Amino acid sequence: MRVSSRENDDFPPPLSTERGGFRPRLLPATALSLISALSLAAVPILFQLTPEMRLLLRFWLPAWALFLTATALAWIVAWSCRRRPALLWPKRWTLALALFSTLGAAASFWLDLPFVRALSLGALVSSLALLPRLFRIRPDDPLLRWIPLVTLLAIILVVALIWLLTVSGLAG
Repeated sequence: MRVSSRENDDFPPPLSTERGGFRPRLLPATALSLISALSLAAVPILFQLTPEMRLLLRFWLPAWALFLTATALAWIVAWSCRRRPALLWPKRWTLALALFSTLGAAASFWLDLPFVRALSLGALVSSLALLPRLFRIRPDDPLLRWIPLVTLLAIILVVALIWLLTVSGLAG
């Protein structure tokens, strides 16, 4: 029985270790789902830290508008990526986020609480983190390994811009 000297015969070149590549610990769909889950947990906590931060959310869009946008984005990603090859966890996370956003949109019509507004912003940012999954990228594309990092930086930038816009709207 011949044993191959290459340990990564079944990985495409960007995911392999040959020619300067690297083997990621997470596939891009899994990494994007993890970024999405972390942003759903972190953004509401961030905007609830101080009374000033809770006040900032009062001057932003209503919670139902943010939840409806998050719902639309999450269902588009869930529907578009349902038959793509991926692990089960990213598919389940996308479906769970879509259901959470749908329930949140329904509840936000009756509940006008700061935490509901923070959850709506978290759901929107979390849905935005999943948008790169809509692009069909081949496994041998060199950009594949950069998508999770760029998405994480974009999410940080979006949250910072929302914060700056609300602070400037509050001050002005």
